[in-house]
Amino acid sequence: MTFADLTTTVLEFVRQHPNWSAFVVFALSFGESLPFISLVFPFWAMLVGIGTVIAVADPLIFWNGNLSAGALPDNPQDKDIPAKL
Repeated sequence: MTFADLTTTVLEFVRQHPNWSAFVVFALSFGESLPFISLVFPFWAMLVGIGTVIAVADPLIFWNGNLSAGALPDNPQDKDIPAKL
C-alpha cells in the first residue's frame, strides 16, 4: 500500500463519515507532531485534503470549527495580565 493509496482511503472515509473527521484530523495531527513519524508519513497532505473535503461538503461545519477554535483562549491562566511596555 503506497502513501497515495492511504491518502485516498482516508479521504474517502472522511467523505463517507464526515462526523468522524475531527477524530481523524486529531490522529493525523498527532502523527504529524511526532518527529520521526512525520518524516516517514507526511500527513500534512491528508490534512489539507480533509480540510478541502469538509469545506466543500458542509461549509457550516468548517467555519463553526474554525470560529470556535479561534474563540478559545490560548492560555486560560493568563486572564487579565496587562501588556508590559
